Amino acid sequence: MTTLRPDLPVSAAPTLATALDLRRNAFAFLRLALALLVVAGHAWEVGGFGRDPLHAFAGVVPLALALAPAASASLAEALAYAARNAAVRMLQPGIGTLFSTHPAVGVVNGSLWSLFPELLCYAGLGLFGTLGLLRTGRRLILLGLAVSAAVLFACSPWLLDRCAGFPWVSKLWYLLQLAALFAFFTAGACLWAFRAVLPFGPWSRRGAIVTAALMLAVGAYPFAGPLLLPFAVVALAASLPWTTCDRFGDFSYGLYLYHYPVQQLLLAGQVRAPSPWLFFAQTVAATAPLAWLSWHCVEHPAIRLRRPAPALPPPA
Repeated sequence: MTTLRPDLPVSAAPTLATALDLRRNAFAFLRLALALLVVAGHAWEVGGFGRDPLHAFAGVVPLALALAPAASASLAEALAYAARNAAVRMLQPGIGTLFSTHPAVGVVNGSLWSLFPELLCYAGLGLFGTLGLLRTGRRLILLGLAVSAAVLFACSPWLLDRCAGFPWVSKLWYLLQLAALFAFFTAGACLWAFRAVLPFGPWSRRGAIVTAALMLAVGAYPFAGPLLLPFAVVALAASLPWTTCDRFGDFSYGLYLYHYPVQQLLLAGQVRAPSPWLFFAQTVAATAPLAWLSWHCVEHPAIRLRRPAPALPPPA
């Protein structure tokens, strides 16, 4: 099997470093499945079918310029939308009166909210590498950051309740959401940092998956989710048989990023399907060509430009 690093010390029991096959895994399948869950959830919200039963800088300028003529928004308004959101933080959700009569009032692309936290997380990962937090002897600092962010997220209902009524409570809520996302991302970095010692045999994988499922079922997600779910996702990727979903490209990100304005356009054109599940299928079919173009014209060429990461000393 292909290992994360062939020069890593190998223990007798399978570890994440030795047992995860990087060439044959179900990560692409999981990304696609999670993107489809977001599309399905938005089919209820954007389509005006009620609350969804799931509860669950690249695209800004072209979307603004393409959608502006669709509903009497001026070019100046479209350019203002692009300028305010060009730093990937969604400071302006709409363009003039575009989509102002839709259930998701005036929102051009609700998926863009996640780009700014994602950018912060990758910047944080670069900082971790610069400070050497991914290397032996400093990994516990990284783990401490992940645990601290997870504890802050678990305490967020109590903090919000105690701070209710203060004018800055909305900013506190946003910071707590960032803490949750940072906890997930940092936990993933911990999986890499401790890959040579993390047990990853069949029983470890099954235990993580079952525990994560039970935790979600009983509502214990805020307490351990940010630390446990990343391991369970990696375990799923190593266990599921669907390992060729990206044979023709990884279309999950394009599907996630562009489906929201497609749904809004379907409503604007009064061609929305009559049921949420049909609207979901309609959205996937209409967004698939955009996801294909995004992968083959933007994402894959950008990935091919990256330079190989410098070799890290093997962890002890």
